[in-house]
Amino acid sequence: MDLNTRLTELYNDLGETEGELVDNGAVGRVFNALLGEVKQRHGSDPVIAEIGAIGFNMSGHTASSAESLRTVVGQLRAAVRGD
Repeated sequence: MDLNTRLTELYNDLGETEGELVDNGAVGRVFNALLGEVKQRHGSDPVIAEIGAIGFNMSGHTASSAESLRTVVGQLRAAVRGD
């Protein structure tokens, strides 16, 4: 599966979720893996260069809201597509 397809799937999944992510950290791990791949390919992009790995709270959940993470994934998609 190509990178754009994976990012689009994550973007769409996040669009079905609202508020703080209450997960087992899986969303954060998926995001961090995709971010690493985007940075390898598009690390010179000024927006991509500023995006850091997502963290986890004390309960192990992804420390982000679905809406803010979806915005960041949208930026990753734009870089990959060359928009």
